[in-house]
Amino acid sequence: GRKKDIKGRDTTMLQLATAGSAYLKIWTLDPATGSLTSEDCVTGISRNYSCLAFSEDREYIFAGSTSGDFSALHVKNKVMHCVTAACSNAVASMLALPPDARFPNEPYRIIVGGGDGS
Repeated sequence: GRKKDIKGRDTTMLQLATAGSAYLKIWTLDPATGSLTSEDCVTGISRNYSCLAFSEDREYIFAGSTSGDFSALHVKNKVMHCVTAACSNAVASMLALPPDARFPNEPYRIIVGGGDGS
């Protein structure tokens, strides 16, 4: 999706995320120049990440791990917000759902597919 500026407005830059064994990076692509830059996220814990999903508003990245939990990382600050246990095996897939007006106190909803079938 598009990278946001300091005021939260979309820019012409594109962003994507990659993760793996003990790392999570957010990449920015400038289509005008073709330059690709990366920034490391500070997670504070060592995890092997197995899948990623951006929230619909692109404020958070949700990163599933082989430990059976997922982390929420704030995109703007590149720091971990929280870790939530999800299953007893690796998180195999994730889907970030759009906000639902029926649940105003739950701005972020995640569907997590566990490697244990849950």
